[in-house]
Amino acid sequence: MTFSTFWHTLQAKLKVGEYIKNWTARKGYLGDQFKVIAISPIHVRVEIELDNAKSIQSVRKSDFEVMHNNWESYCSGKLRRTELAKLTRVSKYTMSIIKHLDDSPTIQVAADLEGLYEEAETLVVDEDDESAFPEGRESFQTHRYLERDGKIPSKAKAKRLAETGKLECEVCKMDFHCFYGKLGDGFIEAHHTVPVSMLNGEMNTKVSDLALVCSNCHRMLHRGQKLLSIDELRVLINGSISYLTP
Repeated sequence: MTFSTFWHTLQAKLKVGEYIKNWTARKGYLGDQFKVIAISPIHVRVEIELDNAKSIQSVRKSDFEVMHNNWESYCSGKLRRTELAKLTRVSKYTMSIIKHLDDSPTIQVAADLEGLYEEAETLVVDEDDESAFPEGRESFQTHRYLERDGKIPSKAKAKRLAETGKLECEVCKMDFHCFYGKLGDGFIEAHHTVPVSMLNGEMNTKVSDLALVCSNCHRMLHRGQKLLSIDELRVLINGSISYLTP
């Protein structure tokens, strides 16, 4: 499981007031010795009782990331317990929370969903989705070169396929698999809702910046004097606009 998936799950599922078993690499579980008192996008605060006194500790997101990476190595057998303790600079509270979520059904659901995304990505056909449009070809090639690291278009398509079981055009509902059978499996085009001519080389595309459309609708989105929105093209094909000057 990637750290981003883990952190999203932690933010969604860890509850204020929840008790966490104190776990260390050397000794294992030591009992329910602290509880969560606050959760934020950058840290988790926990309350610890020590000799009838209470202490507050903040566990940072960056600490979770360090520990998460080492924990993954430990779970896969690459690290022993003692090595895990030596490699991490973060507290036993970080490790305990990771272990706590690792044991819960909610973290498994997140892991299963990520597995579906990865499986779906192998079915997705990779295309130069925006390279055919003259107004942004040069910008797109520059942007695409940087975008390939994250393979955002492929991830957007795989996410849709994993969640809905199909790749359907967001404008006209065309499904290449339904229309072309096996030949159309895994095919849809990713459309940048921000014109590629406006993308500079440093801009990172997010999945939410992409719309999944068929080839015909993709061409029509780009054909007018200005880039049409998904909603504008939907209105057009539904007959609410009888004519649009290209």
